[in-house]
Amino acid sequence: MRKNDIQELLNEICIIFQNELGENLLGIYLHGSLATGSFIWENSDVDFLVVVEHSLTQIEKIRIIQSLYTLLPQAPPKGLEMSIVLKSCLKPCDYPVPYELHFSNMHIQAIHDNIEKYCDNMQGRDEDLTAHIMVIWHRGINLYGPDIQQLFEEPRREDYLDSIWFDIQDYENKVLERPVDAVLNLCRTLAYLDENIILSKRESGERVLTVCHPMYQTLLEDTLSVYKGERLEAVIDRQLAKRFVEEQMRQIREKIR
Repeated sequence: MRKNDIQELLNEICIIFQNELGENLLGIYLHGSLATGSFIWENSDVDFLVVVEHSLTQIEKIRIIQSLYTLLPQAPPKGLEMSIVLKSCLKPCDYPVPYELHFSNMHIQAIHDNIEKYCDNMQGRDEDLTAHIMVIWHRGINLYGPDIQQLFEEPRREDYLDSIWFDIQDYENKVLERPVDAVLNLCRTLAYLDENIILSKRESGERVLTVCHPMYQTLLEDTLSVYKGERLEAVIDRQLAKRFVEEQMRQIREKIR
């Protein structure tokens, strides 16, 4: 991990939002791999949530998106993922969570094509935000603003499970295309269902590695090695990964009924 690069990037992020939002900015909170100590420069993005008091103007949205875009050369290859939410949506935690603005590398082309249209359209409700808030509640890092407990509350279990299901429901069809995400995210889901704990992808894979059937030992070792950037994805036995995912999905369906 390039600690100096990451710290400088996080400092720049805080400066951008302080400059653009002023007193409307309430807090900036890390979730994802940086928050859980599993960040890998080559394979991770920088995930953060911004909390504001009131809605943003169109000009504020455009300037924020432009500023984040200029930071991308300093960011890891997978870039930044950011959402802005209103304080009023966090206590109680709405579901799906409304958001004011979102930015990620996935949307770079839309930003290039028409940034005004992008800022108009990039608002609404997002099921994934509940999962992000759960990570913030249990393991988040405060970059700016008050303690997490002052702005957030823990999402309801049923909302969190619905949020997870929204993300993983197609994994049986996507495992051949995205074996690392599918295998490790299902390990993470089962960690919560079995023990009510919030783990990173790496931690959850290591947890399952200690208890899995011997036939999956090498699969999990290879998947973790790929996730850590130590090996190429080609080492993963995709057919075995598909079988593993199908078994985990059956368990998950039984546990959340």
